[in-house]
Amino acid sequence: MKKLLLFLLLIVYSQATLACDCIISPVKQQIKSTPYLLTGKVIEILDGNAKGGRDYHVFLRSMGIQDTISRGYSIRFLIQEDFKGKYKAGSIIEIHSTYSNCDILFDIDKNYVLFLHKEQDYLFPTYCSYSDILDGSPASNDLMKAIHGELKTRHKR
Repeated sequence: MKKLLLFLLLIVYSQATLACDCIISPVKQQIKSTPYLLTGKVIEILDGNAKGGRDYHVFLRSMGIQDTISRGYSIRFLIQEDFKGKYKAGSIIEIHSTYSNCDILFDIDKNYVLFLHKEQDYLFPTYCSYSDILDGSPASNDLMKAIHGELKTRHKR
């Protein structure tokens, strides 16, 4: 019984150490500092590594193994709203990921709000931002109200 309890505690502890450790700044500050702020839908997941795809890397991450050989994956994203940046609603762009513990795990046909930045001409979700799935939850709705409210206030100035 003691071995089982110790084993369970070890699993819980190891899962906690795999989490992305962030200090998230207020949403208004992130809106101000992000170069690209979009909402839209994932229409395709493109694997950047033929070794086994996203599911393989999710499995490795769950086991506490970092795959440093991976080039990550990217998604095709249909833009619904462009709050900040140079894109238009209806445009399809590619957004990249690196398989880190801080990455969003995207799903096809789900809507997201993304705080993005560029690295070497590629768009990436900014770690420790409010990038997340838009699922109709109170937190999701509050985030979108804050974004709309902050940007409406800015446009009045």
